[in-house]
Amino acid sequence: MSVEESLDSIIGGQETRHRVTKYRRRDLRNGLASRIGTRETPYRDLDPRRSKKESGIETERPASKKRARILNIPLEVSDYTIEDMVKEIAKPIYSNFYDHKEGRTAVFEFEDPASIEEIIKKLNGKEMGNQSLVVESFESQRRQDRRAQRRGNHGSRRGGREPKKEKAEKPTVDQLDAELEAYMNN
Repeated sequence: MSVEESLDSIIGGQETRHRVTKYRRRDLRNGLASRIGTRETPYRDLDPRRSKKESGIETERPASKKRARILNIPLEVSDYTIEDMVKEIAKPIYSNFYDHKEGRTAVFEFEDPASIEEIIKKLNGKEMGNQSLVVESFESQRRQDRRAQRRGNHGSRRGGREPKKEKAEKPTVDQLDAELEAYMNN
């Protein structure tokens, strides 16, 4: 009996096949796109040399989001208190709180834009602690729009720059020696 035959008899004569698991790239496995149902593969994986339009993928620019901003929230008032007040009027789909030295600001977004008007009517001027709340409506900008706004009308980052100022010429060793001598003698 050979070694292979004895091993087969120990194992039970079953022929085991080694399966190789093929994984997609890590960023594809763990990406959010498949979880939220936008698309299966990122644009760069279709063909990095092709643009989105050539790939047959049309992208719509999302409309800016209308949100409500609550200002002058005292620091001693809990986030949950503000959230509960807002939830009594309408259910928010987005909320965030920002702390400042003198108070806090809350931002809420709702599915129905009419809810923002209700929030403004009911909470604007309401006393919290020793301050009255200020509620206003605003449209949030997309990140691309904010970047363009920061740059102004200069176009792209590389284009539109002012020419560099000429640097002053560096003094030579002889000039530095002469300056040092003049300083030391005076």
